[in-house]
Order: sequence, then C-alpha cells, then structure tokens
Amino acid sequence: MSVKIDPLLGLPEIFKEWRDDQYTATVAIENCTKPHFLGDIPVGVGKSLIGVGAHKILKSEKTIYTCGTKQLQDQILRDFAGLAVSLKGKSNYPCAAREDEFPQITADDCSLSSPSACKYYSNCGYYQQREIARNSPLVVLNNAYFLNEANGFYPSFSGNQLLIADEVDALDNALMSFVEFRITTRQLEKYGLIPPYHPEKKESWIEWIPGTVDKLKEKADKVGYNLRFSNFMNWDKNDIEKNRSRKTMEKLAGRLNDLKIGLDYSWVFYSSYSNGVTEWVFKPVNVGSYAKRYLWKHAEFSIGMSGTILDPNIMCKELGIQNCDYMQLPSPFPVKNRPIHYKPVVNLKRSSMSTELPILKNAIEEDLKNYQYKKVLIHTVSYTIRNYLLETLQCKERLVSHESNNREEWLAKFKSSKYPLVMLSPSFDRGVDLREEDNCAAVFICKVPYMSLGDPQVKAKTETPGGWDWYFMKAIQTVMQMTGRHIRSVEQCGDTIIYDQQFEKLLNKTKDIIPYWWKDAIIYHDMNNSKVKIGSMF
Repeated sequence: MSVKIDPLLGLPEIFKEWRDDQYTATVAIENCTKPHFLGDIPVGVGKSLIGVGAHKILKSEKTIYTCGTKQLQDQILRDFAGLAVSLKGKSNYPCAAREDEFPQITADDCSLSSPSACKYYSNCGYYQQREIARNSPLVVLNNAYFLNEANGFYPSFSGNQLLIADEVDALDNALMSFVEFRITTRQLEKYGLIPPYHPEKKESWIEWIPGTVDKLKEKADKVGYNLRFSNFMNWDKNDIEKNRSRKTMEKLAGRLNDLKIGLDYSWVFYSSYSNGVTEWVFKPVNVGSYAKRYLWKHAEFSIGMSGTILDPNIMCKELGIQNCDYMQLPSPFPVKNRPIHYKPVVNLKRSSMSTELPILKNAIEEDLKNYQYKKVLIHTVSYTIRNYLLETLQCKERLVSHESNNREEWLAKFKSSKYPLVMLSPSFDRGVDLREEDNCAAVFICKVPYMSLGDPQVKAKTETPGGWDWYFMKAIQTVMQMTGRHIRSVEQCGDTIIYDQQFEKLLNKTKDIIPYWWKDAIIYHDMNNSKVKIGSMF
C-alpha cells in the first residue's frame, strides 16, 4: 500500500507517492536518534528519493549528497532538477578567459592565486557554480571532490546538518584514496627529484621528506615567477603544461607534509614495479580510524545507503562508525526476471590461468549464441582476462572495451549503439546503469573479484581480527553489484552467468550475510546441465 507524499515537502511533482519500502525507510530515518543510519537498499527501491526525501523531512538547511561517480551525480540532478545543485571538479568547466579552447584548457588551468582577481571571474562556470552550491540547501558532490574540498586549507562544504552517502559500501575505498600516498620514479624524474638513499626503507623516506618539500616549493615558485611575466591569454601548450606542473608540485609538497604528520606504525609501506616504473605506496591498514576526521565531522547526522552493505558490523568498523541504526530492505524485482546462472566451468587462479582461459573463452562463445541480437556486458575483472578475450573471441565485430581514462566515453557508446555489442570491462561493477532501452540482455562474470593478497595492505588487513570476514564480504559485494548492472526496473529482464568455480567457495564463506532476495535467484548448472536452485542448498 503506497502513501501519498506530502506536497509541502516540495519534492518534484513526478514523485506523488512513497512506495512501501521507501516510506518504511524514511520513517526509520526520521525516528533515528543515533548519529548514523545505514540502509541496505537494493536497486529499484529508490535510494535517491529516500535520501532527498529525508533531507526534506528532517528540514535540513544544509545537506551534502555524495556519490561515487559523475554519472550518478548527473542522474540525481536530472531527477531532482530545481531542488539539488551539483558541483564537479574544476577540470569539468571551461576557463572563462579561453572558453573556446575547452577541454584542452579548463578552469583548473587558472594562473591566479586569487581567482576572484580575474576580470572574467563573473563568467567563470566553476566559481559561479561553487557559490551557488555553497548557498544551496542540497548539494550533490562526488566522494573525491567532497573529501578534498571539505578537508582543504580553506574548507568548503563542511558544517552540514546532513550527509547522505550513496553506495556507502564503497566509501572506504574513496577514503583510502584520499589518505594514502603514492609516488613513482616517473614523478621523481619529471620534477628532478632523487629518491632516498635506501628507498626500500620507510624511515629513509621520512628523513627524505623535509628537504624534498623545500625543493618542490622552490621549483614551483621559480616556474610561477617566470610565468608571471607573460599574459595568460598568450600562453601556448608549453606554458599551460608548466603551470600544471607548478600546481602539481605544490600539491605534492602538501601531500608529503601530510604524510610525515600522519604516518605511524599502523601504516604499510611497499613498492611495486611495472612497465619500467617503480611505485612506492604508503597506506593505513585500517582506514576507518580516519573516517571521523575526514568524513563524519562534517555533518551532525549521516545516512549511508547501498544494496550491498550486508554486514553492518563490518561496515561500521570499516567506516569508523560507533553508533548507528540499520535496516535491510528486499529487492522489488521478481526473481524470475533476474536469474543468476552458476556454470562452474573454470577455476581462475593465477597458477591455472593459462590453461583455464581457453576453456573460459569457449564457454563464453557458446553462451553468446543465445544473445546474438542483444548486448552483453562481460565483467572480465582484470585486464589480463580482458586482453585475452579481445584477442581470441571470434565475434570481433561485436567486441568493444575501454581503458581507465575513457571509461565514461565507451559506456555512453555502448548504451547508445543500436548494434548488439559485447562490452569487455574490468571495471563496470559500479556506476553503470543499463536500462531496458539500452538492450543489454545479459551479464557474464568471468572471475570472482577477490582483492589481491599480493597487496601488502590487503594481506595485513586479513591478519587483523575479522580481516578474512571483511575480505570475503568485499568480494561478494562486488559480485552482487555486477549482477545488478542490467536490471534497473521491475519490468526489465536479464540473465547473469558466473563461470568461476571459486564462486562456490565464496558462497560458503558469505552465506550468512547474503540476503535471501539475491540468493534465491542463483541457479546451479552441473556437468550434465541439470539445474538446481542454489538457495535451497543453504
């Protein structure tokens, strides 16, 4: 039974009624007396309406709504036009002085230390939008931008009544990216820096930081001084690059200072080598201890939502949450519309990858015959598997893929194409919304997306209390996210096929936290292609 939305809330007219689960969630949020509320809210329930509705019901005068991708930012802005204001990083806006050269030159290339001194300031899309956002009661930001702005030297978007975190189960990754420090041989060479005498030792880096910070500041000041005598309007590509290097050196100096202050015994330090480049990494084992400082202090009350929280105790530990209310809602999508076919044809471990990949390729080609006139999204999980399938699958004319720097561009092409494309992606587990009109009938999952135990931070975390529970939960969260990319409405139908035998082990490790609405959709295919509902096996 639906409940009419009070017109006095001022929500867009298209939202006339609360669905049952939406109403249940908003009532629970309104009655929450703790500083945090976590909601396990699957796709289709309507997280954004719950979040924006809570903003209105709680009469928040200042709300920040954070999300993981620009696509979700845009979606919220479309759904709540006139109510929400969105703001992105400077590089997404043209420079008002050289608008016709966007995107080669952006607002991020501004040469002035005080942008308001620019005679084009009143026409600057970024700063004008920022002023609108700072004075708006509801602002939609991506996680990375919010963390940088709220914790900057001159912080913006702090002091909020309400913080809404969409896809809260991925917020720990955003926080880790903000806190950790990485530096490569390529960066050192670019800025004329020499690594520590003993780069394999953490202590050597700590001793290296003060002198390096001084050098970076000196180099940045010299570049800035030389550019000061030329007119920004006459800058060529070389000058633009010099200015970008100046800004990067200033940021690097600041990050090194932060590292020296924040680094302690609980951090891991390691190096990796790839394609001729060495990277040194510093990161905390448990990022949750930094959440209060960088996240929760910026609001009186927070709402975290996702369809894959699964275990609130682990989630609270990961995000430094001491006291919260939690609720879990079912999926509104019929099980028959979203079958998950488990076909254990390969065992994709590193030791057996070379022998298993041809078997995987054959299985995918066989299943693609059932979707000759529909699009298919294949989650390859890694570039190694992606590259192998790109080279060996026979339907070359259907295959498309992407790199890390053109993900959004190829997603848009995949969605808009009328041709039955097959997208091979190692990173489309989140931020991908394939609706019925996009004609994607199936999702294939090649491999269980376990985090690499070769990552010293991941390995160290598994050795802490509850670490393995966290490790397996992160894997099943990602699998569940993958299966939901192509089912976005009650009417939509689509298949998921999982090929990796490691999935069964993962199910056994996480069976107590997997919600029934997802478990009941799994169909096991044995060697004779007999089918068994896997939910009945637990």
